[in-house]
Amino acid sequence: MAVQALPLFGTLVLRLSVGLTDDGKPIYRTRRWSGIKPTAANGDVYAVAEAFAGLQEHIMTAVEYQRNSELADDGE
Repeated sequence: MAVQALPLFGTLVLRLSVGLTDDGKPIYRTRRWSGIKPTAANGDVYAVAEAFAGLQEHIMTAVEYQRNSELADDGE
């Protein structure tokens, strides 16, 4: 049985450093934007992440681009 992945949408996730704990460990928060076309180029998604990071109060430490797909049997 062959399975096909049908792209649905993507989610951009920014991880932001918002401070330190009393022990000196970093505290992170995430911001998510969903509904991104799954065909968007990685470079374009990263450019948008940088633009969004410039609007944030805290420093961006990581960018994730999560693609969601539906799995379906292709009938073979």
